[in-house]
Amino acid sequence: MRIPPLLSLSFAALTLGASAATVIPVTEVFGHNERDNYDGKINDMIIGSGMNTYGNDGNPGWPAGEGDPSTWTATGSAYQQEWQSQDLLDAGENPTNGKIGWTVFDLGSSVASLENLYIWHIRENTGRVASSFNVYVAETPTVGVTHGPTGSTSIDYDFSSGGWTLINDAAPLTGTYRGTSVIGLEGNTGRYVGIEILTNAGDTTRVGFAEVGITAIPEPSAALLGALGFLALLRRRR
Repeated sequence: MRIPPLLSLSFAALTLGASAATVIPVTEVFGHNERDNYDGKINDMIIGSGMNTYGNDGNPGWPAGEGDPSTWTATGSAYQQEWQSQDLLDAGENPTNGKIGWTVFDLGSSVASLENLYIWHIRENTGRVASSFNVYVAETPTVGVTHGPTGSTSIDYDFSSGGWTLINDAAPLTGTYRGTSVIGLEGNTGRYVGIEILTNAGDTTRVGFAEVGITAIPEPSAALLGALGFLALLRRRR
């Protein structure tokens, strides 16, 4: 069956309008312990350090807001390219939910239709992997997030304090040495994405991540909206 030219253009607009998810730049990172790990910094999780052959601190592997995280590859395996906290929350600090650590990513402003959280797990030392964790999203947390110490102590943050939505409400998520986790954020709207680290793989002082990427589903393009309007008009005329 021959498709009318205008209808063909509409289908083309639909195809072009259905663009890939957009990477959301992270403006600030918070953690239970933010001490530099011999040049391994907490910001290494958001600049591409150790990814796609980029290995030095402060040398981003891709421009902010660009790229498809499903194509990113972890190529580094040094602690200088990862965030490895220099302390764990312990019983004496009475951490909520029994966690050993946490980190929160600030997107700078509220983002609609959050799609995925990508996590590349520790590659330098198997014992420092976040082996079980929870993921949260918040637009305006009841309790503001503060930076953790840069020494050998940690502070807790209570994700049950209000404003946070637990994404994995069925069970904690699991991480593996040199593995990659892709967690669906279920189209939630939020400014903050938090990770509550429940256990690591046995190390007594460190836990963390190599890299994190956050994506959102883009709004429909003008071409897509125009095509949908044309198809609706065509249907009415028929």
